[in-house]
Amino acid sequence: MESTGVYWIPLYELLESRGFTVLLVNARHVKNVSGRKSDVLDCQWLQQLMSFGLLHGAFRPGDQVCVRRALTAQCYFIAKIFWLVSAFHSYPVREPTLVADSFVP
Repeated sequence: MESTGVYWIPLYELLESRGFTVLLVNARHVKNVSGRKSDVLDCQWLQQLMSFGLLHGAFRPGDQVCVRRALTAQCYFIAKIFWLVSAFHSYPVREPTLVADSFVP
């Protein structure tokens, strides 16, 4: 499985919980697919590399570290929302009719 973005995390955790041996590989190490790129070609390329024993799993921290990272990211996101809301409320609006009129089509 290529680790691009965060979309791989639920599938990785599901497969791992079901007893599958899942290797998380760095996408930069397996980008050598020539021609047109597609998910099917990527999958076939990964399967071929795996069958030759050329794939090595990347570091994946333990479950407690992953949970802490997710909670930290969520707390940071919530704090940023509160900061934006408070900044919006503290912004002085001199002409409220102009602001209201600018959103009406």
